[in-house]
Amino acid sequence: MMKLFFRLSILALLSILLAACANHAQMDADAAAQAAKQKQAAILNTQIALDYLQQNNMVAAKEKLLLALQQDPHSVPATSALAYYYELTNDMPSAAQYYLQAIDIASDKDRGGAYNNYGTFLCRQSNYAEADKYFQKAINDQQYVNTGRAYQNAGMCAHLAGDNKKAQTDLQQALFANPDLSNAMMQLAIVDYELGAYQAGYQQALNYFHSGAPNNPTILWITIRLAKVTGNNDVATAYANVLAKQFPTSNEYKQYLQTYSSNQAGGH
Repeated sequence: MMKLFFRLSILALLSILLAACANHAQMDADAAAQAAKQKQAAILNTQIALDYLQQNNMVAAKEKLLLALQQDPHSVPATSALAYYYELTNDMPSAAQYYLQAIDIASDKDRGGAYNNYGTFLCRQSNYAEADKYFQKAINDQQYVNTGRAYQNAGMCAHLAGDNKKAQTDLQQALFANPDLSNAMMQLAIVDYELGAYQAGYQQALNYFHSGAPNNPTILWITIRLAKVTGNNDVATAYANVLAKQFPTSNEYKQYLQTYSSNQAGGH
């Protein structure tokens, strides 16, 4: 009887423990589901905030970003977006704080992007040398998949710093890493022109148009100059007509008129 009692007692205890474990498992599952829902809500609110920033609705953008960080305090996109908000509102100390915070909280796979974002911020503040350190961190991060963009930003920053040779090398590397980076093609065309590598620059300009990227005054103006200097006058005239038609009030078109005869601008 005693053995039976202990056996029944043990079975009862095991049943209680199993029930408790089941309850804890359900609670853990519920908590995980709630956390996933909050993370998804944070992603949505961050995207809405970015839309507000594009519309210059700063108050609504900040509200959504603060809500996103309440929902997911370790959200790298929300933290980075809040940094960008502070940058746009000219609060540079807060912007730097949140860009660095994004680096601190980023997972291994996200840290390269956070390095790249902070480097871009530093470049916009004309802190070129420090910016390049963070671009190099992103480039050397084995988990970062957008290496081409980091090279592109490093090249553009080097160009702003007046180091065209480094800019040329970085932009070439950007296109090796990602041949579809149309902005790198445009920037490399500009740098090649400034370095006197006219034929290479002309090819990069043509590559830009072949990529299907949209026309803009910058690429049209550099293409006209490169076409002229490489003896492709018909191409220069064709793109001058596009510049005159699509961007008649642009500074680039004014420069064109000042540099070349207005008779070459398609009758303008």
